Amino acid sequence: MDFEFRRNTLDDGVVAIFSMEHQVLGRWFTEELSNDKVKLADVKSALESVRSKHIQEWRSVGREISLEITSEQVTVFENNLNLADELEEELEQGFNLYSAESFAYCGFEDFQNVLESFEDFIR
Repeated sequence: MDFEFRRNTLDDGVVAIFSMEHQVLGRWFTEELSNDKVKLADVKSALESVRSKHIQEWRSVGREISLEITSEQVTVFENNLNLADELEEELEQGFNLYSAESFAYCGFEDFQNVLESFEDFIR
């Protein structure tokens, strides 16, 4: 998974750029996490709780994008994905909605490494 973090010089916000199959993960970092150190601490705590098996899974529902953590993987998805799934069923075969920009999986350890890189970047 390729990624890069940049600063928006206009508002000092963070912009996360991820490879095509993980674009929604980049949007989650940019739009949902950004410079929110409290939310970052919550996600890190959740990772530790799942890793140590205190909980089996953890979910954070954001304004537009949600994050779900299990011991095996992290899933990032747009909140309106259920609507897209319903619409996709109604469309004829061959006219399916493109959902790669709306949904992505990431390995648990890979996500933990990206989160640590993000934390280093925003310091």
